[in-house]
Amino acid sequence: MSATLDDRRLKSRVKIEGRMTYHLENSNDTHEGELEDLSDVGALIWIKQNLPTASQLFCRIESDDEEQTGIEFTATLLHTHPRKRESLYGYGCTIEKIKLPD
Repeated sequence: MSATLDDRRLKSRVKIEGRMTYHLENSNDTHEGELEDLSDVGALIWIKQNLPTASQLFCRIESDDEEQTGIEFTATLLHTHPRKRESLYGYGCTIEKIKLPD
């Protein structure tokens, strides 16, 4: 996973190109997606599903460090990104809860 700081926003976002897994609010079926950037209040994610705004996702980013457990967060989709990337839909989302590794 690679990261660079984007300071054009009020809340700085970290540019991240990395894989994540997620499941929808009322499902335990796990899907794969990609995380493009992240701040303490929001993220841009790319997934194969075309979902309505206000959908809630439970996401997990695995750590490259085998001794750490990764990061989990709850996200609500706010808007669809205006472009598609390959077969993925982009969503801007808010982050309500973040669980960091112990």
